[in-house]
Amino acid sequence: VHVIVNATPDHWPTQINMAAARARKDVYAEKPLTLTIDEGRHVVQAVRKNGIVLQTGTQQRSTPRFRLACELVRNGRIGTLKQANVWVPAGLRDGPFHTSPVPSGLNWNFWLGQAPKVDYIVERCHQKFRFWYDYSGGTMTDWGAHHNDIAYWAIGQVAPSEIEATALTEPIPGGYTAHSNYRVTYTYSNSVRLVLNTTRDDDPNGKSVKPGGQRNGIRFEGSSGWIWVNRDEIKASDPGLLDAPLPGDAVKLYNSTNHMGNFFDCVQSRQLPICDVEIGHRSATMCHLGADGSQTPLEHEAGALCRRSCQDRQRLYSSRNAEAVHVRFRDLTAAPAKKIGASSGASEGRPRRPTHASAPDPVTRTSPLLQADASAASRGAVRRGRRLNYKSNVADRMNCRGSIMR
Repeated sequence: VHVIVNATPDHWPTQINMAAARARKDVYAEKPLTLTIDEGRHVVQAVRKNGIVLQTGTQQRSTPRFRLACELVRNGRIGTLKQANVWVPAGLRDGPFHTSPVPSGLNWNFWLGQAPKVDYIVERCHQKFRFWYDYSGGTMTDWGAHHNDIAYWAIGQVAPSEIEATALTEPIPGGYTAHSNYRVTYTYSNSVRLVLNTTRDDDPNGKSVKPGGQRNGIRFEGSSGWIWVNRDEIKASDPGLLDAPLPGDAVKLYNSTNHMGNFFDCVQSRQLPICDVEIGHRSATMCHLGADGSQTPLEHEAGALCRRSCQDRQRLYSSRNAEAVHVRFRDLTAAPAKKIGASSGASEGRPRRPTHASAPDPVTRTSPLLQADASAASRGAVRRGRRLNYKSNVADRMNCRGSIMR
């Protein structure tokens, strides 16, 4: 076995991806890459340490219309970018649900894995697992992992400096726990805003249910025009700008037209794929921040939050009645890696680890399966079967390319 394809429910892939990295197996990992932010940091470190290729399944980067939209934005075809409006389908809001016998052939305890032990409910399993925070993050980490990733690619900044998230509807008690309607605003250091919205005019699978309604997709708004793109079409305020060739010195983005093909090419070449592990981690982190923000009843600034004790954080997170959260973070400045470097003595022709420094995040969420690997992180409050860790030393946030949050 040289390669694995990891398409498990969202609470399982980290353990599998890390085991594959330690065994020096290349991985095609479906999105979202992780269940929590802290898992992403560990996966990045495992991939880099063992020199494997990991392609994240955010395949829209390998679709020409999405790359074209991002290149046009990057090269100023709509003037100075002001805002990226992202629409994703709203999630399911239903319940309460009732327990039922576990179907024959399903090992329910094994399926739960690291998640809290609960009785079997049909709506917790298979595709609908996405609407439970124990296993996923709703459409925020489903469609958001795709569309936020494209907006992030066009904006060209590594991380937002400010995030504001609001839950627009509350879950039904005893039903799905992930918020179905929400709004998240990410503000970058260059004042560009990424605004994530939900639409009920598409179903959770992205199919239109209201002709002429608001479709899922991304609209880039600049000082002199706009571009709209989704999986079906690309449009612009001036249709001509979509066809006019870019100059020779224009910013050109990674060109892939076959996502799985790009992965296997990189398995052979040992180059970084178009959606390398760091890209998958950072795109997923944007979604995790939005999902957590929709549930977090506080406004806070990163430095102050980092200084609070674990006991204070447990107390502060116990209140669930506020509507918005406001979080500030420093931007990342680390440049992305160019190539997975080869090394003499690498097992089976696979490269050894590249050189890169690492440090804990100032704010990290660690799932139970990573607690043994998280000795550097301070233990925090347990919520929804996942552990909240907070690092008190803000200075330790620097020089970790494996983490989005500094």
